[in-house]
Amino acid sequence: MLKINHGSQEESRAERPLAGTCSNNDATVLNALTPLLAALLTAGLFAVLFLIRGFYPFGDGSIVLTDLYSQYLPLLYRFYDVVHGEKNLFMDLSLAGGVNLYVDTINEIINPFNYILLLSERAELYKAVNIVLISYGAAAAASSAFALQKLFSGARGRNLTSVLLAVCYAMSGYAAYNYQIIKWMYFPVLFPLFVLSFFRLLKNKKGGWYAILLAYQLMLSIQLGAMTLLAALFGSAFWLYFCCDKKERRDTVRRLGLNTLGGILLSGAVLVPNVLLLFGSVRSGVLFSYVDLVRETGLSDLADRLFQILHPVLTAWTVSGLIRIWMLIHRQKQLAA
Repeated sequence: MLKINHGSQEESRAERPLAGTCSNNDATVLNALTPLLAALLTAGLFAVLFLIRGFYPFGDGSIVLTDLYSQYLPLLYRFYDVVHGEKNLFMDLSLAGGVNLYVDTINEIINPFNYILLLSERAELYKAVNIVLISYGAAAAASSAFALQKLFSGARGRNLTSVLLAVCYAMSGYAAYNYQIIKWMYFPVLFPLFVLSFFRLLKNKKGGWYAILLAYQLMLSIQLGAMTLLAALFGSAFWLYFCCDKKERRDTVRRLGLNTLGGILLSGAVLVPNVLLLFGSVRSGVLFSYVDLVRETGLSDLADRLFQILHPVLTAWTVSGLIRIWMLIHRQKQLAA
């Protein structure tokens, strides 16, 4: 009997690592499925909305209106023609006797979401753009859930929380307001990954992905690339003041500056023509003058834009989170002292 019991104990001990391995495998699978679940939920919400509105693929309706109708859909038609070899990447002789559209076209060429349009006939592009928007939303939810998992790896219930927050992120006011400038819809997809690469640079001193993602965003859109640079500037200032040891600040600043410069240089083939085009535009005078901007658009439009950027709920949430982070850091410093 003793031998049997001893043997059963040995067997149970031998089985424990296997049980632990299974639980680890289950956790790995769950972590992998979390971004997929967030993407599917977001795509499902878009599908329900399109079904109610009668939009393609559940009807003949299209999301095309305002700027998407007048500016960005024609660029997608041009992208379609360039990829099929019907038009030149640089010159379009059908416009004003010949116009160089390299800057406008290269942004579309390097955007992988646009290649979804190749699955449709050219005459159906105005409807196929609906699928592109759904894809943007699903990808934004997936990247956000992935980033939240990595940033809060030790938190309880992080998978469920990541899914819920990721769906809210993908269906936020940014998508509702800016989908008409559909080329800007890449930003919610890449920004969570950029944040991860930013923390990787600051914490692990590895800046390769930071430079690559910064360069890619600058190539896709100089406007949103500039916003990404500002986010990195403000985020690094917060990190240096609250989280970085004083002895390491100089090296951190140097590392951040070199990788940022590297990202800017990597984007040069697209960024430089964009900058030249921007400063040569007749709108540049208005863009660089707040007085002219208010005079041109009125205070109501400026208020709408400020509300979009500084949404009251989001601002309150952000400020409360920053205060909580500051309190935790201050408490850790007190305990260390």
